[in-house]
Amino acid sequence: MTGIDLDGTLLNAGVWYSRRQLDHAITRFAGIIDQDEKELGLFARVTGTNTLFGLDSEWTAGLEANNANNDARRLENLEGRPGALRAASKQESRNVLFYAQADLALTASWRLITGLQGVRTERESTARFNDVDGKVVRKQVNPRIGLLWNVSPEAQIFANLSRGFEPATMADLTSGGALPFTPLEAQKAWTLELGSRGQLGPVAWDVAAYRSELQEELLDFGVPGNFGFISYTDNAGDTVHQGLELGVDINIPSAALTMHGLELTWRQVLNINDFHFESDANYGSNALAGVPTTAYVTELTLRSASGWYTSLNAKHLPTGPWVDFANTTRAPGYTLAGLTAGIDFSDQLGLFVSAENIFDRNHISNTGTNANQHLEDAKFFTPGQGRALFVGITLEL
Repeated sequence: MTGIDLDGTLLNAGVWYSRRQLDHAITRFAGIIDQDEKELGLFARVTGTNTLFGLDSEWTAGLEANNANNDARRLENLEGRPGALRAASKQESRNVLFYAQADLALTASWRLITGLQGVRTERESTARFNDVDGKVVRKQVNPRIGLLWNVSPEAQIFANLSRGFEPATMADLTSGGALPFTPLEAQKAWTLELGSRGQLGPVAWDVAAYRSELQEELLDFGVPGNFGFISYTDNAGDTVHQGLELGVDINIPSAALTMHGLELTWRQVLNINDFHFESDANYGSNALAGVPTTAYVTELTLRSASGWYTSLNAKHLPTGPWVDFANTTRAPGYTLAGLTAGIDFSDQLGLFVSAENIFDRNHISNTGTNANQHLEDAKFFTPGQGRALFVGITLEL
C-alpha cells in the first residue's frame, strides 16, 4: 500500500495477492475436497475535507476489485485417504466495488452522513469432470443516510438507514459439489438503526436498536439423498432481523478502594434477537435457526495501579437457538463462569492466567441449521468446552 498527500487530499492505493490451499476430508459421502485458489486484488481510496453547499465536509471515495481462480476437485474418501476423482471444475469469482461518502457538519452539534455504494459480482464454474457449468452476475446500488447529534461532549445519539447486499459464495452455488450449480439471487436488506453512546459520570454506554427487512436471505436447508439429508443453500422469502444491543460499563466508586490504588469496574453486554420469517409459505412466522433470543455477558474486574488485576466473568443464555426452521428442536440454555488474573509489567508486556467454565457445566456451544430436525436428525450439536485453564503472555512490539 502507498499513500500520497495531494495538497490536503490523501490518496491510498495498493494491490494484494494470496494463495490458499485446502485438503479437507469431510465425510465418506461428501468425499475429500482438494482446492488451490489464487486471488489478485487492488484498491484505491481518496479522502479529503472541503466546503460543500457552504458546509464543512469530510468525504471519501474509492474502489476495490479482485479476481479469484480456484482449481476445485472432489475425490473419494477412503477412510481419510484420497481415492478416485469424483468431480473437477475451474471456479472464478470477480468483484468490483465503488463507494463514496460525505460527512456534513449541519451545525455545531448535528452532522449528516450520506453514502452510495455500487457492487457488481460474478461467479462462474466451468466443469472439467463430472461437474455442472454455471454462471451468475449480481449487481446493486446501495444508498445510506445517517444523522448524528452530539448532545454534549460526552454523549451522542445517532440514526442510520442503509441498503445491504450479499451475493452467494461459490460454496453456496455448488453446495460444496453435492448438488448441481444453482443460480441463487443475492441477499438484499434495508436496515434502520437507532442508538446512543457516551458517558455520564462513572457510567459509559453503547446502545443500538435495529430492524433489517431482508429479501432472498441465504439459508441452509436439507433434501433427502442416498446417505441421508444433503445440506444446501437456498433463497428464503421475506425475513426480519431485529433486536437490541446494549453495552454498559460502570466504574464503581469507592473511597476505600481508591485509597489503596484500586479500581472496580463492572462491564456487561446484553443482546436481544428477534430473527424470523415474514409470512413464509412453509414456515409462517417461525424463528430463524442458529440465533439465541437472549445472550448476556458480564465481568467484574478489580485493577491495581501497580499493574495486577483479577476478574470474575459469566455468560448466560436463558435458552439456546432453534436448530431448524420448522422450530421442532432447540438447544438448551446454559450459564458459564470464569476467573482471570494477571499483571501488566509494562504497556507492552503482560502475564495472565484464565480459568474457564470453572463449574464444568455441560453445554452446547454451537449448532448447525436445517429445515426440519425431526426429519433430518442431523448431527448438528457442538459440545462446549469443559473446565479449562490457560496461562499466557501478552506482548506488543
